[in-house]
Amino acid sequence: MAERHVLVATFGRADAVQDWTHIDNLVQAQVLAAAALTEEKHYVAAGESYFITDQAPVNSTAFMQPLLEGLGYTMPKTRLPFWLVCWLAWASEWAYFLLPRRLGFEPLFTRNEVRKAAVTHFFNCDHAKYQLGYKPEQRSVDEYLPWFIERGYGAGKQPGAAAGQASAAAGKERQQQQQQQQVRRAQAAPKAASGKRGKAGSSKAA
Repeated sequence: MAERHVLVATFGRADAVQDWTHIDNLVQAQVLAAAALTEEKHYVAAGESYFITDQAPVNSTAFMQPLLEGLGYTMPKTRLPFWLVCWLAWASEWAYFLLPRRLGFEPLFTRNEVRKAAVTHFFNCDHAKYQLGYKPEQRSVDEYLPWFIERGYGAGKQPGAAAGQASAAAGKERQQQQQQQQVRRAQAAPKAASGKRGKAGSSKAA
């Protein structure tokens, strides 16, 4: 909506908080869950379900503000009441239902999205922490803001666009190094497993 220049107000309760999940935390949980389905971990994750979040509930407006302002947009000061935004979402849904599909109209937002932003809701990850060893890492907008700037997103008013591009290049280099480390670990894992089997076989032969 910021790219379309239609971000004119925020909505929802200022004290309502919701959960968010960074992709790195999601991947961490998936890797841990996969490991917990092995014999070594006694198949502890078999048949289980887990909530995975950053474990840091925050207001939607407060969550988006650093990103939008970092991209050069001005965060609107006006906050619309819940009932009004819900009515606008209802009208938008009906417009989508009634207008011909060839017009390509899509609702700007839905009543479900409005409710999610206006109601406090978050989840407990203790089950994943206890069974999987899940440890959510807290991330800052400073980590991914350069990625958006480097790819041309934003209003073109970023105070540190050049610095952001340099930071993005450095972040890309770090990402490549991490990927190389992951590849080396993956290559080393079969060798380690083979070594364990070799030792086991030697002890049996003895």
